Amino acid sequence: MRDVTPPLAERITAPAHDQLSECDAEQLYYGIGIPPDPEQARACALRRLDANPDPFDGAGLLTMIHANGRGGKRDLDLAIHYACRMGGAPAEMAGRIERLMRIRAGEEAVSSFSVCDDATSGFLAGRCALHEWRITQADRNAQFALLASQFDDGEKQAFAQLRKAAETYATQSAGGEIDQTGTMRVAFITARQDEVLSGFSMLLIALEDQLPPKPDVGFADLNARLNAIFQDVMAARFPFDDLPGGITRDGIRDAARAWIGYRDAWVAFAEVRHPWLNTSALKAHLTQERYAFLKNLRDMVE
Repeated sequence: MRDVTPPLAERITAPAHDQLSECDAEQLYYGIGIPPDPEQARACALRRLDANPDPFDGAGLLTMIHANGRGGKRDLDLAIHYACRMGGAPAEMAGRIERLMRIRAGEEAVSSFSVCDDATSGFLAGRCALHEWRITQADRNAQFALLASQFDDGEKQAFAQLRKAAETYATQSAGGEIDQTGTMRVAFITARQDEVLSGFSMLLIALEDQLPPKPDVGFADLNARLNAIFQDVMAARFPFDDLPGGITRDGIRDAARAWIGYRDAWVAFAEVRHPWLNTSALKAHLTQERYAFLKNLRDMVE
């Protein structure tokens, strides 16, 4: 199937327009933050077919387009042709092509085929996690924009600072407190970023509904526990911490500073948006989250 020649209509559909040179086929196909445009996604993927090994662009996206019949004609021969051009781990390629052949033969019915269905490598697992992250983050951004439209100018300014602090903390924690020495590093980094920003989003919604956080104990006690667990973590020696991508004390320290900035930005925002809220309870809630993460990190090396 690698030698199947795409029909002329397929080969000439990729326009040589300058605007496609920097297009984002994944964003166009899935409608990530924009209305979906599968036909334009196909044109984009064709334009960049031989230049981009990304499984959500070029041959990978064209495989899904022709397997699903979304953005182009459903053509399993053509889908298999592009699957053969994707590359990747041998087990992934074999599983993907065999599955497409079963679908072509009518032996398997699928409502939506994805290159992620056959992931066996850390690379593809990470890329699929990043794909889901892009969709989730676009949804979050839309939610935040709608929420901010209800704020006055002072609240908008405080919220902008809070969002920036949340994203900084998520980035610093994922980059400095997650082991990046293995092939699954992208999946693990993405999961940590999502954990932080999901907590941020859920707390925002809860406070808009005037549901105050209810930590297990008071802020002073939790802050003391956090300082103690931080010292334990800083004294630990993590596996592979002498290798590039390993967890380091500098990475943990930078994340801790980012978390303090995040906590303080939350307090500043709450004071203008939710003056009814006991900010000590808010700080205790955030401290309890941070303590739980550091405890898991410490337990990992005990």
